[in-house]
Parts: sequence; C-alpha cells; structure tokens
Amino acid sequence: MLENETIYFDSEQLVIAALLMRQDAFLRVEPLLKGYMFHYDAHREIFNCIAHMTETNECIDLLTVSNRLKNNEALKEAGGILYLADLTGRLLGTEHLERHAQIVFNAFIYRRVVVYATQIQQLARQGDLNGEELILEAQTRLTQIDKEIPMFDSMLEAQNVIERALSAGLKRMERYRNGGTCVEVPTGLSQLDALTSGWQKSELVVLAARPSIGKTALALHFASAAYKAGKHTLIYSLEMSAEKIGDRIILGKSNVDPGHWKFGNCNIYDMEAIESCCGQLSQQSFYVDDTSGLSIPQIRSSARRMQLLGKCDLIIIDYLQLAEMRAETKMQNRQELVSQASRQAKLLAKDLNVPVIMLSQLNRESESRPGKKPELADLRDSGAIEQDADLVILIHRPEHYGILEDRKGNSTVGRGELIVAKNRNGGIGNVFFRYNASMTRIEDYPKQ
Repeated sequence: MLENETIYFDSEQLVIAALLMRQDAFLRVEPLLKGYMFHYDAHREIFNCIAHMTETNECIDLLTVSNRLKNNEALKEAGGILYLADLTGRLLGTEHLERHAQIVFNAFIYRRVVVYATQIQQLARQGDLNGEELILEAQTRLTQIDKEIPMFDSMLEAQNVIERALSAGLKRMERYRNGGTCVEVPTGLSQLDALTSGWQKSELVVLAARPSIGKTALALHFASAAYKAGKHTLIYSLEMSAEKIGDRIILGKSNVDPGHWKFGNCNIYDMEAIESCCGQLSQQSFYVDDTSGLSIPQIRSSARRMQLLGKCDLIIIDYLQLAEMRAETKMQNRQELVSQASRQAKLLAKDLNVPVIMLSQLNRESESRPGKKPELADLRDSGAIEQDADLVILIHRPEHYGILEDRKGNSTVGRGELIVAKNRNGGIGNVFFRYNASMTRIEDYPKQ
C-alpha cells in the first residue's frame, strides 16, 4: 500500500461523485483518466459505465448509473446505490475536479512503478540474469507504463505520417476535380478565402483590434458564412448577451435599419423582412453561450460535449481577455495568465480538430502612429498570443479615426482592411471588406 492511501481513496471518491452529479465532469477528466487507473474495483466499474453512457449520449445521474450497475458485484460489495448516494451527498463542488483527477492519475503511476520496481528487485536478487540483461529487463518493464497511458503512446511512424498527408491531399484533389475548393470552413470573404484557404481544422485564428473597431461584427460574419455552408458553429460570447448577438444576426440578414429595430418603430416592410429572415435563421446550426467569465477549460468541456453530438465544426470565442483566468500561484501576473489562456485555446483547436477563432484586444500603440495601422506587436497582454496562433488577423478601419481618404486619394468610408499579419501555413497580406454604417452587414470589397 502507498503512503497517503487515504488521500488517493478520497480523490477517487470525489471524482466519481462529480461524474454522477455533473454532466460535463466526464469531459473534464476524460483526457487524463481511464477506468483501469482507479485502484478500487467499484470506482473502476462506475467510471467505465459512465464512459460507455457518455459515448452513447445517455443521461448520467445517480439513478441511471445505479440501474445500469444493479447486478455488478463490485458495486454490491461497496454498498450498492447507498454507496453512490453517500458519495454524491458529500460532494461540495467540482472546482478542484481536475486536481483530484491528477491525484488519481499520479497514484496509478506510483503503483505501477512500485510493482515493476519490485519485480526488477526480485530478478536482481535471484541473480539469473547478467548485468546487461537486467538493465534491458528493467527498461522493458518500466517502458510498459507508456503503453498503459494513451497520452504517452502517440508517436506516429513515418509510414502513418505520409499516409495521412497523402490521404488528405488526394481528398483535396478530388474536391477540386468535382468543382469544389480546398476551403475547409468558408470565411464569407472571397479574397480572405483565397489567401488562407478558409478556416482550417486544428488552427487557432486570432482576430484582433482596438475596441469598437468591429471584432464582434466580423466574427458574426464569419459565423454566418460557416453555418450557411452547413457547418455547426459555436459562439462563446463573454461580453455580449445572446439577445444582443441575436439582434446583430437578424439585422445582418434582414438589412433593417438598426435604429428602427432598437427603438421599436419598425414599419410593415421592416417586419416582413425580419419575419422572413428569422424563419430562415431559426433553421441554421449555430449555438450561443453567453455565460460571463467562462474559462478556456470550461469552453473546452462545453465544445467537447457538442462535438460528441456531432455539432462542432467551428468555435468562436469573444474575447480572450474576458475569459476567466485563475492564478495557480500568487506570483503569476496578468501577462502569464493570458499566455496560459492563449495556449489552452490552441490546445482546444488541436484536441477537437476544429478551427477556433479567438478575438483579442490590441493595446494603444497603434493609435499613436500615423495612419493608426495596427501591427503584430500591438497584441495586448502577451507575446504568447502571436506565438500560439496559426493565423493572426488585425482589423483596420481608417474611417473610425476620421481618416476618410488613403494616400492615393481613394475614399475609406465603408472600407475596412484585414491585415493577415501571420499565417503559419500560408502567405500574409491585406484583404479589404465593405461594411455599412452600423457594421451589421459585411461584404466583399470590389476589386479595383
């Protein structure tokens, strides 16, 4: 038995209790824990049962799980449904669920090391092997731990890597021959699609600007293009309510005067346009979560749950600096917390294999330069945002600063610019777009 065995037992109980009480709990621990990592038979059986029920999209609670395990001997020995009820009754909250999952994981590793070390010690005492053979045996047994932990067994051989790349390339060629494009998720701006090939799976896209420049407006335009293309789109709005998001979507689709809609003085033509577009929008596959102060791990749990339902092709987070960021130590400053959240957003895109568009603010430096044009260095709070992002797009609207003509004498009224300042998998450049006065409609800018 390990030292502090009581702590490990308590952590197993807390994890199981959380799984029974919270629908999102399994998704929070699933990347780290597997059933065989639990030391106690009853906990192992309960975890495996919940894992299976999650895969089949079944409702998980005290009654459904106990009913599924009513004939399980391990649970009967632990006390049956009374044991489950006792566990859930002692659960105070799930704020530290990931920490308890880590304790369970660590205890599994400790036990495996103890077992293999004991076996190696016995072989050494028997003296049947020479030195080289004993070292090889020790390495073999300890390496066995890697095979028991999925996260350690992810190295791909050259053949697998090449086969994956070739398969993806052949699919792109087939789409092209059939008149399709290589755009994974369309942006809604043809020039931006040409430069980036649209939003690609596993990529983190950072859309950054100063306040009131149009981050949310552009994000909703991107969302509209995605769900029109049949892509399930998740919008996590940390600043704006779902109602206000809905207002913008309706106005963008109906082209009704925002003032009429805001003050309720819509005429009959306005109402016809609104009713028509609302009927169409209600059938689209987009989802909005306007919970304030969500953390990136919480967003991951939510998006993972939607992905299990087959409803997650694009994630939009509005915006990074409003995400909940909890310091693990008192020494962590704001920049370190933003860096941590930025890294979590990149892992979100990679783990779920979907594009993630994350809005971010720029600092004031751009407003002090002539022309007010933003640069990569203006990303607020952290250089890690630039490092983690696959694609960084900066928004520039000269009209907002009273600059009504460019250097060539062309009007900048209603003309915005997307500066693709970083593109890990392609080229950089500038893309123009056209917008109306209220920023509710965004369109391609005519090529000059």
